[in-house]
Amino acid sequence: MYDYMVWGFFEFLVGLAGGHVIVPGTPELVPLGNAWLTKAQTAQGRAAKAFGYEVDENPLLAIEEWQKIFGTDIS
Repeated sequence: MYDYMVWGFFEFLVGLAGGHVIVPGTPELVPLGNAWLTKAQTAQGRAAKAFGYEVDENPLLAIEEWQKIFGTDIS
């Protein structure tokens, strides 16, 4: 379940590229740009791959993909 949520979060981020967010409690708009877009897309792809490995019951390959996103402290 968390794996799918992480993938969904990256999908959400990719959708924000080039947009803006409103600072809570103010009318201020903060532009997000898209300099980070390729990293978010790569993470989204890796999360989808990890999810696929988990569905196929291959946890070692799934862990490798998660570590490519979050680092080796995750297992």
